[in-house]
Amino acid sequence: MNKTVKGIVGGTICLALLVGGFVALKLYDKSNDDSSNDDSLIAEESHTFYEHDSNEVNRVEVSNEQGGYVLYRTAEATDENSKATYSIEGIEKYNLNDAIVSTIANNCSSLNALELIEENSTDLSQYGLDNPVAEVTVYFDDDTSETLLIGNNSPVDGVYFKLSDEDDVYTVNSNPMYVFTKNKDYFISKVCLETPDDDNYPIVENLTVERSDIDYKIVLEYDHRADDENYIGGTSASHIMTSPVYAYLNVENSEKITHGMFGLTADSIVKLSPTKEDLEVAGINEPTCKVTMSCDDGKTYTLTLGNSYDYTSEDGNNSTSYLGYFDGIDILFSFTEGSIPWLNLKPMDITSQIVFGNYIYDISDMTIKTKDKTLKFEGSGTADDYSIKLDGKDFDLNRYKSFYQALLKAPAEELYIDKVSGEPEVTVTINLQSGGDPDVIEFYRLNDRKCVIVHNGTPSFACRSSFLDKSLLPNIENIQGTDDFVTNW
Repeated sequence: MNKTVKGIVGGTICLALLVGGFVALKLYDKSNDDSSNDDSLIAEESHTFYEHDSNEVNRVEVSNEQGGYVLYRTAEATDENSKATYSIEGIEKYNLNDAIVSTIANNCSSLNALELIEENSTDLSQYGLDNPVAEVTVYFDDDTSETLLIGNNSPVDGVYFKLSDEDDVYTVNSNPMYVFTKNKDYFISKVCLETPDDDNYPIVENLTVERSDIDYKIVLEYDHRADDENYIGGTSASHIMTSPVYAYLNVENSEKITHGMFGLTADSIVKLSPTKEDLEVAGINEPTCKVTMSCDDGKTYTLTLGNSYDYTSEDGNNSTSYLGYFDGIDILFSFTEGSIPWLNLKPMDITSQIVFGNYIYDISDMTIKTKDKTLKFEGSGTADDYSIKLDGKDFDLNRYKSFYQALLKAPAEELYIDKVSGEPEVTVTINLQSGGDPDVIEFYRLNDRKCVIVHNGTPSFACRSSFLDKSLLPNIENIQGTDDFVTNW
């Protein structure tokens, strides 16, 4: 099957066959299960073939239907490190799944039988031992070695097994033998980017999503205002959207987008060290989706997703996966659709409906302009001693709070990025006590049913005109009155 995949991604067979090869690979590539170390799975021992400490294994040569591999010891056990460490020839430059690699020496350092099946067998073919599923030669530090032949699964329990220099056939537990039926690719980690520990977690400064199905970029940027311990604004999300619109984010929905690259894990490995032609066939050069993450430690990570393929999983469910390339790893991966949340992301999926994100006590002045009037609030102080003026005269703080709370109800109900014309119905300009550029929010009437919200000159959202007609405009007229402000429309 590996030969099929290599031929396919080598470009000698059409894309349709490429997908078929990928599906075959997916069905072959079961989860990396290290349950072979679980002693509770081993039945009562009836025969011990040999017994060594796992640290005494210095080399293991495996030949099997998948191509096999060679394990070698990179460091002996020490007082500080009680276990020897190992690697696999030919794939040292890749991140290996250490938890799986470590089981190899352990699983062949000593071996016990489940049952003696036949002494001095003259027909090994009935057990699959004339052409073994795997042949394993283990070399020990005392200059001895053992060669193990692994046959077919027993219909009762375990797999058929024999030592190469004997004809007695046994069954042994299948779990420790499973690791010897794999090729070297099986031991390469599918984790594209490890999740850092809390002490070393970098700040994601910028995350950009580019897709072939939309004509704009989705850009999320770290909101550095949150670094100020006195800043109380926006939402609890650490990032804001700056493209295609400026928007605050919903923290629950956006975190998997802003930080989803950490811990990103592929479903399977399709090709090691893919060539330029391999990547072209996989669609990486004309991607379906490209995600770029830049962090404050100076590192940038890029995931590029290419062609998709459909397959039926072992449980009978129809699924879709995408071929992908993570810069710096030099592997063509396959990702399940559910593991790549940027693929079908819509801006409104992660945005908050908040239009005004400034904390009331941070505001130094707020000017409200309609077609026939202009009102200017001026505030100063902190939450403990804040005071407000309207057009230069003292104004009731509680009434100002009530008006601002009603203003916060302005809803970002849908994305709107088309141009608007005419004059705004309402313009709200806000300056903060901390300084910086003002926030200018404008409301344009699009039609009888919809109005457009423009942030700092850029159309961003649309909402129902009923907010404008039944809440915002009446509340502005009522600022100096006594009636309660309208918060429902």
